[in-house]
Amino acid sequence: MFFKFEKLQGSDVRRWAFFHLSTFTLLGRISPLKVPDEALAAGLAHMTTGASTPVVDEPLALLALTNWLRQTAKADEVAGWIQTALQDSHDTRQDIHHGGGDRECVEVSLILYLAARLEKQPLADVLDFVGDVPPSWASNPAFFAGLVEANDDYTSSRIPPLSERSRWTTFPIAAPDESGLSTARGQAMYCLSVKYVSNLLLALLDVGDDRRVWLAILHDSSHDMEKASFPYTRHPNADFPDLLAKTSGVALDNLRIVRVLVTGNSAFIRNLHLHNALDSDELTHPAAILRLDGHRIQETLEKVDLSNILPQPKELEKMLMSMD
Repeated sequence: MFFKFEKLQGSDVRRWAFFHLSTFTLLGRISPLKVPDEALAAGLAHMTTGASTPVVDEPLALLALTNWLRQTAKADEVAGWIQTALQDSHDTRQDIHHGGGDRECVEVSLILYLAARLEKQPLADVLDFVGDVPPSWASNPAFFAGLVEANDDYTSSRIPPLSERSRWTTFPIAAPDESGLSTARGQAMYCLSVKYVSNLLLALLDVGDDRRVWLAILHDSSHDMEKASFPYTRHPNADFPDLLAKTSGVALDNLRIVRVLVTGNSAFIRNLHLHNALDSDELTHPAAILRLDGHRIQETLEKVDLSNILPQPKELEKMLMSMD
């Protein structure tokens, strides 16, 4: 099949390609972003049965688009796309709950930004923990942990840092089950809870000393830690905390969940009444803040090689081969 890549021109087309491909490799699904006319003219898109809009989902088209993006994207514009997606979702308080692909862009950006910040860094250097002293394990270098599910049991292993993205093994994430937790086929770098809370991203971390903790990242534009809904300790499904304990390989009484509120509002952080943000889960489920100020995002992404931010052909091939 011959694709007319000369039809793909401009930063907006490259931005679409970046988030479309990253949604597939990191979230395991086809992006709902509107396919630009240029992609249709290039022969990358097609109409599916019953669909009213074109899609780009065929393996050859995805692989070709990945190679084209890696040849044409520029580091500063990719960093700008990520920074804009993160800041706009909070500075403008736009609704990212549904439709159009905004939610996927924010989640892709959060994953890549966190991976860049966690480059062999302790969690205490990445998050602002609420309270006087962060947990002792927060001073250890943190890594994403990949889950492997087999026979209703889970094991985990460290995901290499972003600087070694070529070693990442990503697989599609299944739809949430009755527990609300998406499960992975093979090794995945995180699980996503979407059934009960629209903007909750769950990420499993290995923090050394044979300890794994869950990050529950609420990317909510309300900027309000006191009203933020973290459902796992008071979940409508009583088995949910047990499932999180099981997937992190610990007993329920040793389960640790860091409740992370993402915000770009520095004034909110300064004015936060810390004692009001804490509750009876303070010791086992500490609260923390992930700041999204523009300077910090830019400084973090400038340290990352562009080739490790962009989707990789081998990564995409693994995804495609793992699908039914």
